[in-house]
Amino acid sequence: MPTNQNRLRWVVILGLVAIGLVGAAYFRRDTGPTELPAKSLQPTTLPPLLSPEAETGLRKRLAALLRTLPKKSKKTVAVLDPANGRYLFKFEPTRTLVPASNEKLITAAVLIGLRGPEFEFETTILSTAPLKDGVLSGDLVVRGGGDPTFSKTFTEEGGLAALHPLVEALKAKGLKRLEGRVLVDDSLFTGKRTGPVWPKDDLWRTWMVEVTALPFNDNRIDLVCDLDGGKPRVRFDPDVGYGQIVNRLTPARNAKEHNVIFARPADKDVFTVSGKLWAPKRPFRDDANVHDGALYFAAAFIRALEMGGVQVDGGFGRLERPLPGDKKHVLYVHRTPLSVCLPVMLKKSQNLYAEIFFRHIALASKKEASFLGAATATREALRQAGVLEPLTRIADGSGLSRANLISARQLARVLAMVHRSEHGPWFKDALAHPGASGTLRKRMKELGARVAAKTGTLSRISALSGYVKTKSGRWLVFAGLYNDGPVAQFRHVQDEICRLLAKL
Repeated sequence: MPTNQNRLRWVVILGLVAIGLVGAAYFRRDTGPTELPAKSLQPTTLPPLLSPEAETGLRKRLAALLRTLPKKSKKTVAVLDPANGRYLFKFEPTRTLVPASNEKLITAAVLIGLRGPEFEFETTILSTAPLKDGVLSGDLVVRGGGDPTFSKTFTEEGGLAALHPLVEALKAKGLKRLEGRVLVDDSLFTGKRTGPVWPKDDLWRTWMVEVTALPFNDNRIDLVCDLDGGKPRVRFDPDVGYGQIVNRLTPARNAKEHNVIFARPADKDVFTVSGKLWAPKRPFRDDANVHDGALYFAAAFIRALEMGGVQVDGGFGRLERPLPGDKKHVLYVHRTPLSVCLPVMLKKSQNLYAEIFFRHIALASKKEASFLGAATATREALRQAGVLEPLTRIADGSGLSRANLISARQLARVLAMVHRSEHGPWFKDALAHPGASGTLRKRMKELGARVAAKTGTLSRISALSGYVKTKSGRWLVFAGLYNDGPVAQFRHVQDEICRLLAKL
């Protein structure tokens, strides 16, 4: 029979092993350059933030706030002190609900854990023939790596200006004339371009952007409508020679009749504009998404080359098969760090960027870069980090799908994990802050940088999860998903929870 001393020795040994297994890495990888250094993610031993009496009072106030919501609404809420792993408040914390764009927190945390903020998206420009005396007799091939920064989002001069670095790099190589075509290679991502259980209506809406490894201008295009001699006309902005317009607009007699309707089939970039236009002062415009973002990129790249003084004789298309080795000449590789574009995804809740990052989770895990591959890789990464909740369902990276199901405890555990990692301060800065640019710019302005959070909104669904800095200076994690109720009421409760926590 083992002695009590031996039992104690084994208990200590097993305890140390367990701590090591949980805290050894943020997301452990078996091999490869994306392996993260060993770093303990265990909570520190800081004392409780509140006295037992104050903690009881906080729970009563938070519970009272939740009771102001409709009884039939569904909630899952958690408030966690990441310094010691103590939950200050829980309301059905393991209940899984539709997270809307709070799904982006999972996507961002996993990709940062696997790749780090300085991971670079690569866009490679190749030619099928050598460049001689400024003339390229073959085709120019642009291989996409999922870089979303070729967009007016990243330059005040418009989407075409975002392509200037590529053009200038080719001109520096001596390119003056392209006799062939511009071909795009977006084969890095596979599978369907739209996610599971995405809305079927309003395919042209910009939040429904199809995923591509080579997007231009966020795969968005403006349709500008005005009157020319009393007759309605419609044009693209930017007009790069891509897409078709079917103009069925009629002039409106007054502003009350104004009703412009856009439509686009699921598989074509043909935009039908109908309704009645009232535009006495300035043109009416709205943005739509394109079906084939890679071909849109190709057309825009030709326009950017011509604007830069490069003559282009051929048209554009898609690379149908891989280039053989003897017809592959690398001219330029453009690199953009993840740290440049991930904050835009979190602050502005950009769905396309989230789905691009979702695919890169799959690539980092050596899985197929499809919705299914990325979902599988995301769950595996959470499991390896020891933070996967058993009922979590992941369908896409943006939260557009209602097939996603996440609990407040799942979000709180992921947020606490990132907070305790080397990326914690950077991650907080990447989130939206009240009163600043982003989805919180009109909310809780008095709290400013003391709140760093991600919103989420679908019809009758609202979410807000992130971090709040208490008056005492300690960061708390909060997570809240609210389904089947009025979004305005949900947001009021979310804001009041943040205000209460900030006063602690």
